Amino acid sequence: MNNLFTEYSAYYFFSSWLQADAALISIVAIFIIFKLQTYNSKIDGIKTALFNMSKSVGPSEVTQFDGFSPEKKLKYINKKLESPYSVNEGRIFESWKLTEEKIVKIKQQMKWPIIFLATTMGMCGIALFLSNYIHKSGFIIEFIITVTILILHLIAIMQNLTFIIKSIKE
Repeated sequence: MNNLFTEYSAYYFFSSWLQADAALISIVAIFIIFKLQTYNSKIDGIKTALFNMSKSVGPSEVTQFDGFSPEKKLKYINKKLESPYSVNEGRIFESWKLTEEKIVKIKQQMKWPIIFLATTMGMCGIALFLSNYIHKSGFIIEFIITVTILILHLIAIMQNLTFIIKSIKE
């Protein structure tokens, strides 16, 4: 059993995990950027639609709405929806607010999976730096550290996959 780990096993193991983590971060980042760009593009389309309603909604009104807090946006939308003359504009502003809420939700959902992955990457980096020391400390210590980091990385991968799947469904 002691022959399970060679002098370079820890080095290769931790090095490989760091490379896999970098690839995972790239995939998650590409997904997040694509999703956020899609929502921002939708908001830009909504702004354009509002600008084109020049008789009822002016550019200053769109700019002003953009700077409102979420609570103030809700009050503004409700006021628009109450008037029979501005229901269409109210629905468009409501769509804008809902899209912004989706952006906020994605940012909240991605926070902990990314933090956990970054933490495991840091631990893996430290273990890579100490790989010779870990190997010399004995089989049991090397085995425990290797398995612990393996489990943490598998949890991080599952968290990020869960985040991506949830985001796709929305």
